Amino acid sequence: MESKLASTSTVTCTACGTAGSGRFCASCGRPLIVPDTVPSLDLRQEAKEVLGLDERIAATLRDLLLHPLRITGAWISGDRTRYLPPIRVLLTLGAVYMLGLSILTPYSFDPRDLTAAGFDAGTAARVAEIVRESGVSAELVTERFQSRMNTLAPTIIALAVFPLAGVLRLLRRREGWYKHVAFVLGMSNVIWVVALLLLPVAMWSARVHGPIMFLVNYVYLAAGYFAFYRERTRFRTAGKFAAFAIADFIITTAIQLPLMWLIFLSAQRF
Repeated sequence: MESKLASTSTVTCTACGTAGSGRFCASCGRPLIVPDTVPSLDLRQEAKEVLGLDERIAATLRDLLLHPLRITGAWISGDRTRYLPPIRVLLTLGAVYMLGLSILTPYSFDPRDLTAAGFDAGTAARVAEIVRESGVSAELVTERFQSRMNTLAPTIIALAVFPLAGVLRLLRRREGWYKHVAFVLGMSNVIWVVALLLLPVAMWSARVHGPIMFLVNYVYLAAGYFAFYRERTRFRTAGKFAAFAIADFIITTAIQLPLMWLIFLSAQRF
């Protein structure tokens, strides 16, 4: 078996089309396997590609935790061999986070639960009153809202990517759109991984969890911005990051709050 894998005959890489010999492609690093001589290994490789169960999953999760700037830099540079595509990671992490959040701290439109989640007493009472006036039980509204939030939250998250990339384009015209989109996706994925680790804090106290997530979000964004968008002086870099951070807060809020309100209204009607 080893001699077949190490054959010196020329083989065309199925991933990038480069001809070569040996065990791995000199261009993209993928294994060079001759289907006719090693059918079982070829079938296994195809199954791993179809199911997505390859080494990139482990590498992506590991480096999101241990080397966040490295993985973001790889996505910015267009490295597609070591890690999963960032948009796929973003949607998956968003879905997993919302599911975990709904399990640990289930949605509830009871005034006491809304107050514990961070709403002031007046707003909590008003939301509960809207639910009562709808004629639909609070339990059914809660079930619908939770299900739709779990389904749509990843899409809501992704909607902010291109407006934020547009802000970066205004701040840094020298770089192309690809770098800005990859940066926003990469840093968002890092933040979502940290958010998953902080889910137990949400179960302990929603009031504490909110400020911690806010702080974590902008600490990681600052670290990434200073690493990938350095200006001539730190003061200039800090100024542009402040503009980006303000835009991030405004855009995210402007997208999330109206869509969450629409989901809440739809949960009362159908």
